[in-house]
Amino acid sequence: MVQVDKFGDIDGAPVWCATLKSDTMMVQVLSFGATTKSLQRQGQNLILGYADLQGYVADQNHMGVIAGRVANRTAYGAFSLNGKPYQLECNNGAHHLHGGATGFGRRVWDLEKDSHDNAIQLRLHSPHLDAGYPETVDVSLKITLKDSTLAYELDALPSGETPINLAQHNYYNLGGKLSDHTLQVNATGRCEVDDTLIPTGIISPMSDTYFNELTRSKIDHNFVLRHNDEPSAVFIGEHSKMEIYTDQPGLQVYTGHGLSPPFSPYDALCLEPQYFPDCLNQPTFQSCIHSPDLPYSQKTTLAFSKPT
Repeated sequence: MVQVDKFGDIDGAPVWCATLKSDTMMVQVLSFGATTKSLQRQGQNLILGYADLQGYVADQNHMGVIAGRVANRTAYGAFSLNGKPYQLECNNGAHHLHGGATGFGRRVWDLEKDSHDNAIQLRLHSPHLDAGYPETVDVSLKITLKDSTLAYELDALPSGETPINLAQHNYYNLGGKLSDHTLQVNATGRCEVDDTLIPTGIISPMSDTYFNELTRSKIDHNFVLRHNDEPSAVFIGEHSKMEIYTDQPGLQVYTGHGLSPPFSPYDALCLEPQYFPDCLNQPTFQSCIHSPDLPYSQKTTLAFSKPT
């Protein structure tokens, strides 16, 4: 079932809330930021969110949004493309983060329901030099709920060569304290970073990708995913088990230690499939430059079940 209701207004533009339901789950998505507001399994909410639109307008945590045009950090907000330098807004200390202060997670997207697939479609047009990025980009997002599986399918078509790196930014708590959750990442390595969380270019090999007591240390790292038949990550809490499947090369894991009121540090965990941080300035990382001949795409699927 798909239902769309008005959630409020921003600068005279209506903001819609779409509700998807299956026998076991309910998902709510806002047209503001293409934000996943609520994700419930058997009546238990599994992500953080705000009760009203004002909460999302004032939010500094990128709560549930689609981050872009380029998610994660770009060192000093600077990059070069085809020999031409570009300067972006520095909204994270000395660096650019998640598309800047008015990135994709701060825009009102067009929203349509797709009752046939128990899905919704969201679309956004990003103009030339939007936040400093060259070329126009047309983004589409399809969110589908089937039984206990939620799928995010992102596509973006630019008018010319430009960086595109989108990330879905839910904060997950699957029941109980974060310290009682377990996380396993299907990874071969981790990007080493400096004190400002910019990668050094070094990837440290990993053999143990199992984590518990997640509040023992602050984690805000990109993991290099191993692509096989296994889930990219498995996250288990008191009420649910979540398996993430993604075609992206990296997974940013953030323990939420910087969460601001009304939330508290370590209330929930972010698991963000994406390209590697600062890939625009790291020649050994996979490129996020896309073009009309090489459009952007991402498919990430969340499969929920009883914890084991």
